[in-house]
Amino acid sequence: MLKVKSNWLSYPQNQVFSFRILLFAVTICLFSSCDKTVKIDGFDTAAWKKDFDGCNGYRKENAAIILAHQEDLIGKHENTITQLLGHPNRLDLGKKMKRMAYYVIENSSCVKGEEEKALIIDFSSISQARLVMIQKQ
Repeated sequence: MLKVKSNWLSYPQNQVFSFRILLFAVTICLFSSCDKTVKIDGFDTAAWKKDFDGCNGYRKENAAIILAHQEDLIGKHENTITQLLGHPNRLDLGKKMKRMAYYVIENSSCVKGEEEKALIIDFSSISQARLVMIQKQ
């Protein structure tokens, strides 16, 4: 059997290629893990998550707090916001991997899908929040 010794890294072009891959991997790790959990003063995460359909009024009380601190949410990753607000009531997928998460704020009839107000968070193609707003039906 013929054994061939591989000197793949001895070539300069391969060293540059390996360095670029390493640099890319480190950059991805840094950007994906830098998002810390969001803390908003006066916001009750447990009450928000408990009032999933917006029937109890907890979300209505806390929606103003979220809007007042929307600059803390913009630029955060979707997973970080999901840790804070829980899973959205509805998630719409748009063009080019853009997503919009809808959180029901008011639902006086308590019928699923008949919300009167919703908190909308628009996520970019790299899952970062771009816009936080309230929509009235």
